[in-house]
Amino acid sequence: MGINDSGVQIGYDAPSTAAEPSPSLPSQKSDTKPIYTQDPIAVVGLANRLPGHSNNPTKLWEFLLRGGVAKNDPPTSRFGLTGHYDGSHKPHTIKTPGAMFLEDHDPADFDPAFFKTTVADAISMDPQQRMLLEVVYEALENAGISLSQINGEAFGCFVGSYAVGRLLLWCSRWVCV
Repeated sequence: MGINDSGVQIGYDAPSTAAEPSPSLPSQKSDTKPIYTQDPIAVVGLANRLPGHSNNPTKLWEFLLRGGVAKNDPPTSRFGLTGHYDGSHKPHTIKTPGAMFLEDHDPADFDPAFFKTTVADAISMDPQQRMLLEVVYEALENAGISLSQINGEAFGCFVGSYAVGRLLLWCSRWVCV
């Protein structure tokens, strides 16, 4: 294990295992452990959609600096809480009066032509998938990378997402156990 010039750890001590005998020295076992190198990575673009009106990295940073707490009241455009929550914890009612919602995002607001998909496909797509396409594109824009620059190239986009909402909605329609 070691540290490179940039301060990045390169390698680790793997658990010791019995080494295979060398063909040239059949009675001698190797005592060396494999070393794996870790290439440094760089975050070159960033985009987000988070509660608390944090729709871009700048707004998220400002929200964190002021110690903001996102509202947890459901927007009226999503659903009315009355009729779904009464505090009784009865089956098929909402167990908690709130959640974290994206206040400035309309799930129906999506440009299918920009993402080269049909209107029918966009309608049938999970709203989180549509939002993911938009956020990844914004992260590329934030990095100054055009779609033509990455066309046919190997690149990665690392995403943190809560992707169970649609499943919960589906399960609420079909009693899932």
